[in-house]
Amino acid sequence: MLTNEIEIVLSPAGEAALTRMMAAKRENGSPSARHFAKRKRAHRPTPTERPHRPDWWDAPSKPIKFTKSLKHVRAEIDAAVVTQRALADTAKAQWLAFNGQATQEQVDAWNSKYGKIYIPNFAELQPVTIVPFPKQPAPTNLIQSSGQFVRDFVPPDYVVDRIFQRRFCYSMTAKTGGGKTAAAMRLAAHVATGRSIGSIEVERGTVIYAAGENPTDVQARWLGVTQEMGIDPDTVDVHFINGVVKISENVANIEAEVAAKNLKPTLVIVDTVAAYFEGDDDNDNVQMGNYARLLRSMTNLPGGPCVLALAHPTKRAADDDLIPKGGGAFLNEVDGNVALRRNGQVIAFEALGKFRGPSFEPVHFELVTVQHPKLRDTKGRAIPTVVARPVSDIAIVERERANERDEDALLKAIDQHPRKSRRDVGKLLGMSDSRVYRLAQKLEQQKLIRTERSGWTLTGAGERELNAMDSRGSGLNQPPLPLARFPGAN
Repeated sequence: MLTNEIEIVLSPAGEAALTRMMAAKRENGSPSARHFAKRKRAHRPTPTERPHRPDWWDAPSKPIKFTKSLKHVRAEIDAAVVTQRALADTAKAQWLAFNGQATQEQVDAWNSKYGKIYIPNFAELQPVTIVPFPKQPAPTNLIQSSGQFVRDFVPPDYVVDRIFQRRFCYSMTAKTGGGKTAAAMRLAAHVATGRSIGSIEVERGTVIYAAGENPTDVQARWLGVTQEMGIDPDTVDVHFINGVVKISENVANIEAEVAAKNLKPTLVIVDTVAAYFEGDDDNDNVQMGNYARLLRSMTNLPGGPCVLALAHPTKRAADDDLIPKGGGAFLNEVDGNVALRRNGQVIAFEALGKFRGPSFEPVHFELVTVQHPKLRDTKGRAIPTVVARPVSDIAIVERERANERDEDALLKAIDQHPRKSRRDVGKLLGMSDSRVYRLAQKLEQQKLIRTERSGWTLTGAGERELNAMDSRGSGLNQPPLPLARFPGAN
């Protein structure tokens, strides 16, 4: 603390000057006294920086010797104030660093060093709680040798061979209407029965399906899948969580039910990431990272299941950018992402963005419409539902060839009948409106045709492609297309 006593030593000339100034002060404010007081106050600390004390020249004092000038005294006082302020700032910073808790040894050391320092507003500082001195850490074995490190290697245990592993967490990302639920339900049925997906082996086991997004639609699709595959829905080893629940609040309940029902799941499907998200911003890295870790925690259920979370991509994502929404943190926390792309009635998934494991060829499914006796409305009318059916590689090649033939046929038809509607072109080619529309979209993406009014015309690139087809043979194993007579044509 700053003391109330300052020892000042003046020279004989200074002592005489001081005597004259004090006599002038007693004369009730002579100019010399006011001038001296004004200069003195300009160099003293403000009242908020130290406790108030009487002016040193008014205090009773014993005879003193003066050997320094007033200029030097003021400089020393200013330096002392700067030093005191620096010590006070340091003391305050160290006290705040305790963050409300300190050992008795730390408090004693602080008092010994700073206890006599004046600290402005010290009473407002947070008091600290005395805690026991931390014990010495127990011996650890954090650093391992190369042999120790590889000794506990666990070989991959695949649920779907060379794609999805046990104890791994994956995301399957597709646009809305891209076939996520259809593909996931087909995977669930294959795991529950142990049936291969084409040439891909599948391990048989229990499946838990969390139907958070439109459970009624999932019920209809599941009835369609079981009928399509000839499975009894009453006995198949697939179990459902009906609707949205807070996973964070029900982890213990899920574990208890799994144990009580003696389940050892092989596959857990979360439909969808958005439906079970508990935060308020699915673009926030922290929230989505924590959410991904929560989903990963389900791999610790008995049996060490694979967790597959169905996800939506970012807005306006292209087919080559189908990664989960979530600011990047979600993708970083999962073990892999598979992008599900749709081309007409064919869907296919393959690794995209990140995948821990060997690469694999795209897995194809065909979306087909089926019916089930239970799927009827209140008036008894049948309700169709869509399911996924595996497609072999040979079938995919044949389908691609057929698509190419149909594209060539559509290109010729547009050349012969420009600006005709897709319905008219479909009647000419014997195709549905939707089929013509999908083929035309592909031709537009290749810049072979362009939209004009209610139909299409060839672009320059389209004309060159048509000439090339004529020169090499179009590959259409059919006679030349006849000229169509549309309504109103001569």
